[in-house]
Amino acid sequence: MGTLSGKIAWVTGGGSGIGQGAAVELGKAGAIVIVSGRRTNALAETEALIKQAGGKAEAEAVDTVDKQAVERAAAAILDRHGRIDILVNCAGTNVPKRFFKDLAAADWDKVVAVNLNGALYCTLAVLPSMRKRRDGLVIHVASYFARYQSYLGGAAYNASKLALCALVHQINIEEGMHGIRGCDPSRRDGDAAAEGAAQTAIARGPGAHAEDGRCGTRGALRRRIPRARLRQRDRRQPDLEPADTRRRRDDARAEDRVREGPATRFSCPCPRAA
Repeated sequence: MGTLSGKIAWVTGGGSGIGQGAAVELGKAGAIVIVSGRRTNALAETEALIKQAGGKAEAEAVDTVDKQAVERAAAAILDRHGRIDILVNCAGTNVPKRFFKDLAAADWDKVVAVNLNGALYCTLAVLPSMRKRRDGLVIHVASYFARYQSYLGGAAYNASKLALCALVHQINIEEGMHGIRGCDPSRRDGDAAAEGAAQTAIARGPGAHAEDGRCGTRGALRRRIPRARLRQRDRRQPDLEPADTRRRRDDARAEDRVREGPATRFSCPCPRAA
């Protein structure tokens, strides 16, 4: 019996990439997985993979950009199962012309609609039932580029994924008292940014192949980052350290720098109260 036996997990963007992988692992862990996305054939493939792994799965086709469709899908899942224990927002996209010199406002709207608004619509659809049961987990799959800003993601992708991180924090701030937890599993330290770029269709870019390390985001990162840095551990504190401990330590360091006087480059330029 899996550790998530009997849990109901709803995975958006589950037809490929990280969403598909997450759905399969949730199924292996014993959860009943409802896989959502726009392409029914891709959802059928994921459903088959889950069942082959010994799990239970259902397909619920939905375009997360459509708020009403999301509400209908969530209501249908609740009607069938009575609850949604876990929401995994994996639906995401990017555009080829992603840099400011080429970026069109319509493309910005498209990326934000999928990466941010769609995640919000799904979150709003599951929160009321989670509050009633005083239990629930909302997972937003952001991006390594949300934590370490990169040229390669482009303005709309980086901004929308960073906003997802803020959404996770807000869930914890507002809904933690109701037993609901928010999580962003993409927050991690690696040996280098290239090690943190997941091999998805978005990361590989148009026409790229998974087995071709020269293509897409990961390959570009490897070309841009010195080889010595790829072999060297990042000096940042590991994620095993609790976030609140990190914040207290960083705040204390900032206060020490301010007290050193206005000559230091870390000093706060704002007037301090007497």
